[in-house]
Amino acid sequence: MKIHDIAKQLGYSLEARMLVKHITGLSDADLITNNDVALNESQQAQLDAMIKQRLEGRPISKIIGFKEFYG
Repeated sequence: MKIHDIAKQLGYSLEARMLVKHITGLSDADLITNNDVALNESQQAQLDAMIKQRLEGRPISKIIGFKEFYG
């Protein structure tokens, strides 16, 4: 699945970007300019597992292992 398809499916949310950035190692700028990049099978499996955890109520910071701060 391509990054822009994932973003669309997840409602273009900050949490969706955080998960994709964590899995791919891409920056915010990379996500904007390279949104047609497809996840490989391993990345897709990771994303699916992380989405499942988030839907079960686990905080995003616990899923990705840190809390982003914009100050």
